Amino acid sequence: MYAHYQVMSDTSMANAVVAGILSYIKTFHKDWGIARIKSAIMTSANPVIKSSNAAVLAMGSGCINPLKAMNPGLVYDISPEEYRRYLLSREGELEYLALMEENIEGEKILGMDLNLPNFNLVLDKASEYIFNRTLTNVGCPKCTYKAEIRLHGRTFRRFGEEVQEAFPGYINISVEPDVLNFSNIEERKCFKVIVRSSMALRDQLVLAHATLIWREQKEDNGITVSSPVVILSTNLWKK
Repeated sequence: MYAHYQVMSDTSMANAVVAGILSYIKTFHKDWGIARIKSAIMTSANPVIKSSNAAVLAMGSGCINPLKAMNPGLVYDISPEEYRRYLLSREGELEYLALMEENIEGEKILGMDLNLPNFNLVLDKASEYIFNRTLTNVGCPKCTYKAEIRLHGRTFRRFGEEVQEAFPGYINISVEPDVLNFSNIEERKCFKVIVRSSMALRDQLVLAHATLIWREQKEDNGITVSSPVVILSTNLWKK
C-alpha cells in the first residue's frame, strides 16, 4: 500500500543521521578523535526556537548544523587518560578497569570536571559549584573569545499543567576568566564556570536553563561556541 509515512521500529533513525555527520566531519579532520567531533557538533548546533515550548531536557544542544560543525573554532577535547581518571571516580567501574589491565590508581576526575561541552548540575546542600573546563583552538591561530551567559525563561508542562518560569534570580552563573586569548592552533586554555545559589530560596527551583556562549571577537562572521547549562532540583521529580 502506498503511503507518505511509514512507522519504523529499530534503532533511532537519529543515530544513523548523526553517525553519517560524524563520518563526514572525520573525512576533513582525520586527526580528530570522537570527543572533538562530538564537541564540534554540539557547540555549533542551531538553538531550538522558543515557540516550540520544548523543555531543555528535550532540546539538548539544539539542531545539528553539519556545515558549522566543520569549523567549530574551539573544541572541548578529552583524552583516553582523562576517561580513565573519570572511571576511577565511579566505584562500580573499577573491576572493569582491572579486567582491562588498566591502572586503577591515581588522581580521579569527577563527573562535573570531565571536559564535556555541556554543564549539568543537581543542587544539593552546597551554595557554590565549580565546573573546570579546557578549550582547544582549532580555528584561526590568533583569536580572542569572550564569554557570555544567556539566561532563558521557559514554558513547560509538568504533570499535565502548564508552568511558566523565568530564570531564578537567586542563582548566579559566572565564568572565570571570561576572555580567552589564543596565539596558536592547538593551544589550550582553561576556565571555570561557577554557579552560586541562595540556600534560603533553592526549594522553589524546579529547573533552570542557560547557555554559555564563547563569542569570537571579530567584526563580522565571528564563530560562536555554545553549551547548555542545566540546573536541576530534586523537586523536578516531586508531584
